[in-house]
Amino acid sequence: MKLNRVLFCSFMIILSSSAITAKLDSNNFEIYNRSFQLGGDRSHENQFFISETEVKTFNPDGSLATKDNYILYLKYIPGNKTENDFYECSRFEIQTNDSINRTIPSLEGWRYRPYLEGSGKDKDNYVFGIDHKKFENLLDGNNKSFPPEKSYLIYNSFIDFHAFCNVIAEEKSGLKGIQDLNKIGDKVIHYASYSKPPVNMGTVIKEGSYFANGEITLELKGLSKVNEKETAIVHYDSGESSLKMIVEQMPGITITTLGRSHYFGDIFIDLETKWAQKIIMAEIVVAQSKLPFPPNEISSIAERHSQILNVSEIEYENKLRIK
Repeated sequence: MKLNRVLFCSFMIILSSSAITAKLDSNNFEIYNRSFQLGGDRSHENQFFISETEVKTFNPDGSLATKDNYILYLKYIPGNKTENDFYECSRFEIQTNDSINRTIPSLEGWRYRPYLEGSGKDKDNYVFGIDHKKFENLLDGNNKSFPPEKSYLIYNSFIDFHAFCNVIAEEKSGLKGIQDLNKIGDKVIHYASYSKPPVNMGTVIKEGSYFANGEITLELKGLSKVNEKETAIVHYDSGESSLKMIVEQMPGITITTLGRSHYFGDIFIDLETKWAQKIIMAEIVVAQSKLPFPPNEISSIAERHSQILNVSEIEYENKLRIK
């Protein structure tokens, strides 16, 4: 009698487990066959972003050389019938590996309207129309200047933001992109593949400097929840990318760097508003610099890890106050 009861209970457990599995399989099947619309117009309302990029460089023996954090507080403010949308930088911070926090007063309150048409370069050949002059001769809150490589990374924080939020995560009519991902598992080669934007800036980083993208692929991986919003997870991969930097640190002394880059990550897109709620990125750069003096060549390895968060206005303002 006891044996029969045990067998009966075991049988009911098996039936229950099978029912749960069937229900899960059914739900998964529905998700896999669900159609998504990731393109289209975004909601016309304020957005608040905190972008943080950690940059690490390594010595030839693999030990850590430097580690800096670049933190950008940026808000999107929609325009009206007479004015276009614009962005405003509320603060820019750099946390260096010696634990010193530096801010850049000249960037606080800076408003600009990014140029997002065509190739993204305006009449002055500025990428996204972001004026290089704003990033020349930058000073921190103690009136101390930044070396060229740090000035470039400050500038590049704005470039990266729009590259991810406006180029990869936003539809561009008539070109292959995010709007072509309709079901989980869909892949597309993005229109920005093999693009070669200039990276010269001011008088120090010379013309002829560039970053060349590889074959950029997008894949719709699944669903998640960010900021209590249902989001699509879109994975992106740059393929084999390359770079060239020509830096004139002082008159007559030019350093040319050639390298390879590979960056990839995920974008979490709100299915309702079409705004990215979170973007994560990892990049590794291997390069060699040619010097006009001994040792003549220096090899370098760097890693970058970025996270862009779309936060509420309250959280944004609280973060600014805490700092």
